[in-house]
Amino acid sequence: MRRIADFLGISIPGDLWPALVGAADFEAMKRDGKRLLPNADRAHEGGADRFFFKGTNDRWRGVLTEDDLALYEVKVRERFPPGLATWVDGGRRAAGDPRDIPD
Repeated sequence: MRRIADFLGISIPGDLWPALVGAADFEAMKRDGKRLLPNADRAHEGGADRFFFKGTNDRWRGVLTEDDLALYEVKVRERFPPGLATWVDGGRRAAGDPRDIPD
């Protein structure tokens, strides 16, 4: 959150950080989902309760077929420069800071 605030040039008083971090954790978002996403039922079956379901990564594994994954890879490689493709696939840990990616 601090990196995002810094990137956007937003100054946050130090005493506000605990409340901001607490409001952004998964349990808080799940608890407040209907207020945060009042129209989620239009976009997601089950609305906010389903959107904020478990908060775990890689839940898509076992849902997509090998053909689906191959098609995804082709589209990513066609449309994204290599640095962006690496960032989309693995995030900052795989690609580094997006501002430092040359392509």
